[in-house]
Amino acid sequence: MKKFINLIYSFYAWALTGILFLSAFLLSSLKSIGSKNRELIYNSISHKITKILFKLLGVNINIQGQELIPQNYPVIFIVNHQSFIDINLLHSVIPVPFSFLSKKEMFSAPLIGWHMKLSGHLPIDRENKKDSYISLDKIIKKAQNKPIVIFPEGTRSNDGTLGNFKRGGMVVISKTSCPVVPIAIIGTNKLLPKKNILFDFYSRNIKVKFGHPIHFSNNAQNEREETIKLQNELKTILEALLNSIQR
Repeated sequence: MKKFINLIYSFYAWALTGILFLSAFLLSSLKSIGSKNRELIYNSISHKITKILFKLLGVNINIQGQELIPQNYPVIFIVNHQSFIDINLLHSVIPVPFSFLSKKEMFSAPLIGWHMKLSGHLPIDRENKKDSYISLDKIIKKAQNKPIVIFPEGTRSNDGTLGNFKRGGMVVISKTSCPVVPIAIIGTNKLLPKKNILFDFYSRNIKVKFGHPIHFSNNAQNEREETIKLQNELKTILEALLNSIQR
């Protein structure tokens, strides 16, 4: 019976996600015609649509520390990555427009890729080292003017534990003066596990906790030394934040 309920709920969840995404894409496209604030329009509509999505899915989201987000200037959010739905979750709980980093292949997908480009999200080429450096330069420039979201692990966790941090995100942080705001997510890997297309109707509780903004000063002798330092410090901070909401 449990499997049957999950199957029905998953069909409903994917159908609802598709309908709301298409509605957001069409509405954003229409509202942004002739506008100089296209990214803002796409981001604002994504925020509203995803809030509706989770409400209609019956998902209970417990949010802590949202008031800690600095206002009126760019920040870098670092977030643990557990599930395919993490991006939708972040759109619903982060009250400011932002761009996120994603693998280059996602931007080639019909509709989804177009929406990501028009929203100002940023591709990362993991295979081509030369292109990855060009991407990093664009990301650093974007981070000076707009909040960005980085999943420092680079991929979704298999078991919910925090993985090792990739170097690319640390380079972005080290080359900007933006404060870093850690975000811990618990529960999305149970609602929609990695490598699974079925939602779990019985796991609709999610916790999101924002940490205090962190300011870093680059005192290292070289870039590699600095990125290693950031990897260690930020992983420790995010792990502590995760442990604080698992209790």
